[in-house]
Amino acid sequence: MGDRVRAWADSPITLIRVGFAGSIAMAVASFWVAAVPMYFRGGHTPVVSSLGVGAVEPRIAFYLGFAALVLAWLRLGALHLAMPEGGDPRLLRRAGLLWMAPLIASIPLASRDLWAYSAQSQLVLNNLDPYRFGPSALPGAFSVEVSHRWVDTPAPYGPLWLSLGRGIAAMVGQHVGMTVVALRLVAVAGFLMLAWAIPRLSERAGGRADIGTWAVLLNPLVLVLGVGGGHNDLLMVGLLAIGLVVVTRPGGTIADLVAGMVLLALATAVKSPAAVAVAFAVPLWLAGRPASCRWRQGPRPVVVVLGSASVAIGVFAAVTAASGLGFGWVGQVNSSTSVVSWMSLPTLVAVGWDVLHGEGHHALRLDGQMETMRTIGSAVAVMILLALWLWAMRRALKAERVAGGAARRDAVAVVWSLLAAAFVVVVILGPAVQPWYFLWALVGVVALRLRNRQLALIAGLSIGMVAMIRPNGVGLQMNPAVVPILIIPVLVARRAFGLGSRRPVVGPARAGRDRLTHANP
Repeated sequence: MGDRVRAWADSPITLIRVGFAGSIAMAVASFWVAAVPMYFRGGHTPVVSSLGVGAVEPRIAFYLGFAALVLAWLRLGALHLAMPEGGDPRLLRRAGLLWMAPLIASIPLASRDLWAYSAQSQLVLNNLDPYRFGPSALPGAFSVEVSHRWVDTPAPYGPLWLSLGRGIAAMVGQHVGMTVVALRLVAVAGFLMLAWAIPRLSERAGGRADIGTWAVLLNPLVLVLGVGGGHNDLLMVGLLAIGLVVVTRPGGTIADLVAGMVLLALATAVKSPAAVAVAFAVPLWLAGRPASCRWRQGPRPVVVVLGSASVAIGVFAAVTAASGLGFGWVGQVNSSTSVVSWMSLPTLVAVGWDVLHGEGHHALRLDGQMETMRTIGSAVAVMILLALWLWAMRRALKAERVAGGAARRDAVAVVWSLLAAAFVVVVILGPAVQPWYFLWALVGVVALRLRNRQLALIAGLSIGMVAMIRPNGVGLQMNPAVVPILIIPVLVARRAFGLGSRRPVVGPARAGRDRLTHANP
């Protein structure tokens, strides 16, 4: 009987259904506990009003659903890690699409950014400069839904994103809810791009397609904060991933590099951090070219670098010109943001300095010292990024001079790891850090062949990043409770993967592989 129950619990179909049920529970509960619109608070919605916004029952349902999603995700990961030959990524991709579907209909989760996107779209539609004015410049049904922290803040996003918002606002009109739904569908498009790109990137970087798919598409960070929160980071990462697939296409032609640069430039026109991938696309392309295309038989590396940079800059300039919005967003990516989070290393240093000097009463407020620390952090980040890029170029050029394929595969793995490190540097040394910013690094990280301990750390931190923000968007980033919120999921993930335990995490690897490769949800 025990073996039968264990076999049922280890069935991928069972786990996928458990995760799907958890996703449904979170989506339903979101109508009471998420970033609900002000309309819900006025008693106009009988079903929601029957319990009241923030009621205990839907909160319990939300976190039970989240727990079901997390446990199903960890168990599926453990089953795949136990298979040396790897499982079928198509099953995991279908699971990710299934788990994502209910969240499309949820109220925005863990953030009011979707409401802010809607208000900014109205600004652009009404010919107000979103880089000069915040949503409060256009009072009404849209601006009232924006968080008080951002209602007076200009947009920091690229011209492509704001142009998409303007188009959606023109089609939908003055309906706030429909605007939010349409903008979330743009995030869903980014998720679908990842579903296509991640298995290919994993294989080309020497990783496992099934583990890469599991670590991204089924990741609560992607599902809850990306799709549920509707963040434009998901569109940026989706375009970025497809661009890297094109750049790393076997054969490594100039046309591949140019096409990839176009896609990466479009990603940068959504959010500026994608520029990191623009820089690292060249060493990835150089390192992956076959021996018949070595640098002596093609364009010199300096020509490749300058040419690819010209393509990216040209595409970005064309998008900016077509949008008519200019480069005002550059001024919004600075050290003056009011978000104070310990995940930003310069901010943490500034807060620690104030506490050590007996000024803890205003440690969490933006002041001149914090701005100075953030400026220093940005300068250090630029120097580290340059060093990482030069290291990547050196490894790529060295690989081109070696006839053996093993050297090139090693160089590709090194460049991927440097790209992942570059995104982490951009996040933690930035002036402000939100948990969903770590989506940027997932594309680089999962392309590597990581050990179980490393995957357990990534899985645990991903869960903790979601848990540290309440579904209504109130964060615990500077609350001492955030420490166990991050540590406990890492320990749970380690246990789920069989680390520190004498008992095997699953049965015979061959049996697990058969169950995972022949199942059809």
